[in-house]
Amino acid sequence: MKLLTIDFEGSLKKGIREIGFVVESKTEKIRYGEIIIENEKHSVQVLNEVLSPKPELFISHNVHVEKNLIKKYLPYSVKNSNDGRVQWGPWIDTRILYKRLYPKLDKFDLEYLTQIFVFNKVSEEAKSIPLKKRAHHNALFDALCTYFLYKRLSDKVNIYDFIQ
Repeated sequence: MKLLTIDFEGSLKKGIREIGFVVESKTEKIRYGEIIIENEKHSVQVLNEVLSPKPELFISHNVHVEKNLIKKYLPYSVKNSNDGRVQWGPWIDTRILYKRLYPKLDKFDLEYLTQIFVFNKVSEEAKSIPLKKRAHHNALFDALCTYFLYKRLSDKVNIYDFIQ
């Protein structure tokens, strides 16, 4: 199974400026990277590369942000559509996952959840990325945080109960 954890920095109005991703498959060790986007045409090219071959599961924190950005640059179909367009998904939203499993937490933003649950793991893995990029609101760092939040629970709960 190919899993893609993805995080964008940017906005619908100004476009995508960074894409951070973590790819996991049964046949290889996780790999990750960050791509700085030059312009809208470059966004489409990079998204096509990152999303191909199509992952079996997409993971993100606050999924609607990533879904809306992908939809802007690479329109996709809803499930069971016959219009011939690619269907991106299914998705796991780590924000919703943790909100359902830990409803008494004060907050569910990525920084807070990372500090509580996966800080040491992320800190260790992030040693391989530039120091100035080891902070939230950097696409690769946020993708790593999201991946480790997902990974922490993937063997403990039926993750398919949380698919969107």
